[in-house]
Amino acid sequence: MNLIQTFKNDKISVFFNGGKDSIVLLDLIKHIFDLSQIFVVYVTKYNEFPEVEEYVEKITKKYNLNLIKSHDMKTAIRDLVNNYQITHAFTGIRSTDPYGSKTSLIQKTDSDWPQITLVNPILNWTYNEIWSYILNNNLEYCTLYDKGYTSLGQTNNTFKNYLLFDIDKNSYLPAYDLILNSDLNERIGRPDINLPIFLEGEVTHGNKKGRELGFRTANILLESNINLIYGVYYGTLEFNNEIKKFVMSYGPNIHFDAINKTLELHILDLEIEDFYGKILKFEVKGYIRKMDKFINLEELVKSIQKDIRIARYNLQ
Repeated sequence: MNLIQTFKNDKISVFFNGGKDSIVLLDLIKHIFDLSQIFVVYVTKYNEFPEVEEYVEKITKKYNLNLIKSHDMKTAIRDLVNNYQITHAFTGIRSTDPYGSKTSLIQKTDSDWPQITLVNPILNWTYNEIWSYILNNNLEYCTLYDKGYTSLGQTNNTFKNYLLFDIDKNSYLPAYDLILNSDLNERIGRPDINLPIFLEGEVTHGNKKGRELGFRTANILLESNINLIYGVYYGTLEFNNEIKKFVMSYGPNIHFDAINKTLELHILDLEIEDFYGKILKFEVKGYIRKMDKFINLEELVKSIQKDIRIARYNLQ
């Protein structure tokens, strides 16, 4: 709070994107400033979640915000400087965010940007501290955080955090229930990919490890590289005029110390025994987790079972 008070006589603005960090920032600032007298900048994203847009609109009305929308942060800062003579802009960046570790509490913009002082009051806050503040102060937050999301980006690159999926309840826990290594695991659902993606390939013979574990897979031979990180995914395909769900692994199977990457589909509720040589066309819709090496086969099987439950849930 003292950091915010330092700038009470300057011409300030606030960046607000509808995420958990930005609502904490907004609440901190409203204790010092009249929010209706401050320019609040919302940098909209391509493929924004409708829930985020609805939440920003709701908070704008609730606090009577003087909201400015922009599609680019650099452009937004230029407008703040040139049109409104703003000298300081508050952001909700944290050290665990991309580039956050290279950020200071107070710093000037880079030399090739419009010159303004960026102030980052919650830079050193932890994930759990953010949620403690939200819950203790009864702040309204975006509903996506109650549905398994722990970090919000765009619809094409943001997925639910598999660590929050509760097998017993067959649903996701809210974001504030991510306790263990929360700062490390907060962005699990933010891989550097864009989905959905459509693929096709021939079913070929693999090492049959999936069959040995009780999860028969179709080993897919792709003709070209695909723009996906190694990991576990889910999606759908049409097979014999039926829409089927699948769990997919892509990359080297590090549990078995494999070196070569493979793409394997475990097609759910598929009774056919032999479909080698078939060309499958499929849509990869969501990301679950990275490839892991497990303590033993029992833990691997449990993880695959959870992957399947997650795929069914998300493809309802």
